[in-house]
Amino acid sequence: VSTQSTGENRLDLIAQWVANKHLTLSCEIADLLLCDCQCRVRCDCESGTLALAVYRGVGNHVMSTNCLARQGALYRAVHYAKTHDLGNEKLLGFAQNYTVN
Repeated sequence: VSTQSTGENRLDLIAQWVANKHLTLSCEIADLLLCDCQCRVRCDCESGTLALAVYRGVGNHVMSTNCLARQGALYRAVHYAKTHDLGNEKLLGFAQNYTVN
């Protein structure tokens, strides 16, 4: 994955590579996708959705929960965090950074 793929708005290629397992998933790829997100308040872009899929794929539960919260899916974020034993201190951190709209 290159910045050219995200910069030229070819997220469709990245989504296809992820779905067909033609891409070795890593936190670096997810970080790049998340940096491509231009959403100001609630994330509803493809970059954020793809970042969530990659973070889940590599088992980064903290960032997966963060992506869910950025999308406004706070109840899903809390459930995900509890399911993956992130602890109350992580949940409190998310609660301080995000509000329900």
